[in-house]
Amino acid sequence: DVTGASPDDLEPITSVLQRMAVDCRFDGDVLQVRESAPRAVRKITTGVWPGFPSDMVSLVTVLAIHADGRTLVHDWMYELRLFALEQLSGMRADLFLCDPHRIIVSGPSALRGRMLDSRDLRSGMALIAAAVSASSSTMATRNVDSPTMAPMPSKVPIRTSSAVCTAPSVSFQSLRKMFMGEVPLVAATGIAYLA
Repeated sequence: DVTGASPDDLEPITSVLQRMAVDCRFDGDVLQVRESAPRAVRKITTGVWPGFPSDMVSLVTVLAIHADGRTLVHDWMYELRLFALEQLSGMRADLFLCDPHRIIVSGPSALRGRMLDSRDLRSGMALIAAAVSASSSTMATRNVDSPTMAPMPSKVPIRTSSAVCTAPSVSFQSLRKMFMGEVPLVAATGIAYLA
């Protein structure tokens, strides 16, 4: 559950999630996302507001890895945003990077843990989401030369004991704190939570 959510503000995101057969709905100002069997969609394209936000491309790509079928993710707004996701191939994701703006994802893929290197906050959140869904331990590191990253430990272990993990009531602020090393991520018995 995500509290403080506005249906109007999140419609560009929830409409894509619903197209992918993700069970998400609003109860007042709470976005509820239930366990789902995501399906691939032909194409997800970013757009200026109120289009699908480019900031969500990395996370929706991880979702597409778990979806049944093939999805083309097209971020025409920014180059290089998809390059960090190429690391997911090393986790056994079936990805084809067409060019700096487009990636084809074939799923579902059962991810395996490995060493990952984050380039920025957006790709870092996606790599953490992939790591939490992996069947074995993953080590996430950050690019220490990146001026956009706040200081954090150079290696953050992410351990999971289940191929599918959920995060109850996690806010973006909590994810940011966890990624910046302010709060450790603990994942056990198939449930990921912030310690």
